[in-house]
Amino acid sequence: MQQLVALDIEPAVQQAVGLNIILGVPWGHHMLILDKVKSVEEALFYLQQTIEHNWSRAILTLQIEQNLFARQGKAISNFKTTLPEQQALMATQC
Repeated sequence: MQQLVALDIEPAVQQAVGLNIILGVPWGHHMLILDKVKSVEEALFYLQQTIEHNWSRAILTLQIEQNLFARQGKAISNFKTTLPEQQALMATQC
C-alpha cells in the first residue's frame, strides 16, 4: 500500500482519484483504459463508472468504443424544467 502512495503521481491527482479507484478496478481494466483512452479526465471517468456499475471488461470495452464519455449528459431533454432537481439529476444520469 505504501508503494502505491509513493508513486510519482501529483498530489492533486491522488486526492481526486484516491486509492479506491486504483484498487477497486482489476488490472485488466486499467490496461484496457490505458490502451484506449487518451485523456486523464476520460480515464478517471471510465474508472469511476466501472466501480459504480461493476462493469466487466467486455462492458467497459463496449462503453469506451461507443464513447460514453462524450455522450454522457448530451441528450436533449426537458428534465431540468419539468422534474424536481433530484429526479432531474437521476434522469440525466441514465
